[in-house]
Amino acid sequence: MGMAQTALRKFARLYALEKQFKGLTIEQRYLLRLKKSKPLLEDLKQWCDNNLTKTAKDSAIGKAIRYTINQWDSLTRYIDDGNIPN
Repeated sequence: MGMAQTALRKFARLYALEKQFKGLTIEQRYLLRLKKSKPLLEDLKQWCDNNLTKTAKDSAIGKAIRYTINQWDSLTRYIDDGNIPN
C-alpha cells in the first residue's frame, strides 16, 4: 500500500468514528474520543514523524505530511473537548 493510501486510511478511520459519535452527549463524545480516537491520532502522528524524512519536501505526500505535523495542535484539539461538534 502506498503512503498516500495509508494516510487516507488513517484519516478515514477517524472520520468513521466521528460519524459513530454523532448525536451522543458531550460527555459520551469526549470519553469515546479519548478511548478510540486518541490512539488513532497517536498512530497517525507517529506515522507522519516516521515518514517525514522519507518524502521529498515538494512532493504531494511530503507537503501533506508536513502540513499535518505543522497543524497538529489544531487537528487534535477536538479530542480534549466533547463540545466540539463532529
